[in-house]
Amino acid sequence: MKLPHELKLAACVALGLATSAVAYAQSMKPEDAITARRAVMRVIALNFEPIGAMIKGDIPFDAAVAKTNAARMASVSQMPLQAYFPEGSDSNAGEVKTRALPEIWLATEEFAEQMEAMRHALEKLAEVAQGGDQGAIKAQVGEVGKVCKSCHDDFRNS
Repeated sequence: MKLPHELKLAACVALGLATSAVAYAQSMKPEDAITARRAVMRVIALNFEPIGAMIKGDIPFDAAVAKTNAARMASVSQMPLQAYFPEGSDSNAGEVKTRALPEIWLATEEFAEQMEAMRHALEKLAEVAQGGDQGAIKAQVGEVGKVCKSCHDDFRNS
């Protein structure tokens, strides 16, 4: 399959940005790493909450909002989130607090699997939300919730 020149260029730029983001994240001060990962998780939470409220019936279902928010979460989940957990960012750093448990740095492989499970669940939610089927979105929201809960149970102070 022959790829258009623009697609090849976009892939190279994306790879370069991802590589430089990981390199930068690994050299971050602990407080910056904590701030970065909290920001990513907050963006995911802010986009997930309206979808959850729609599924629960707390607010009217809006397929366009579900589609947009799910796409945002899938996009943000592609950030090098695991790189925002460098050694030394396992405790509060000055004014910046963290709820990350030491298990993140003791069970790095399991944590990486959880991060990948989150990315996959959010990608699937974005895919399902494209169709606008409330039942399918509800089912995938449940799957995303399970993945998030599992990771939080294992790797985060409540």
